[in-house]
Amino acid sequence: PADCDAEAAVAAGDLWLVALTLVEQGRRILLDGMADPPGEKRLHIECRKQPGERFRLTLLFTNSAGLWEAPLDPVWPSLSFCTHLLQVHDASLTLEASDGGTLLLLELPCRGSVA
Repeated sequence: PADCDAEAAVAAGDLWLVALTLVEQGRRILLDGMADPPGEKRLHIECRKQPGERFRLTLLFTNSAGLWEAPLDPVWPSLSFCTHLLQVHDASLTLEASDGGTLLLLELPCRGSVA
């Protein structure tokens, strides 16, 4: 969003690896027909700025299947690997249940304004 003028304090390569892994996992779940009910397949990423003394960015990943772990065709690296990798950078990756299924929350520490 336009009001999100912060820079994530996570090594770019690690952040790209995790973000692309999450997008690929969501894509595979949607392509494997795991979306219920069948119909429009949607993958959405939203950025939210968390205010506070140590403000953080949260990337919210959702898909129309409402789940993120494909038991038959997992991607590499795994979600658990991504979680551990992010912890090295004081970031986190958590699954959160919602009415529409499971959401993925990627919380990132920030460096401050890049404007």
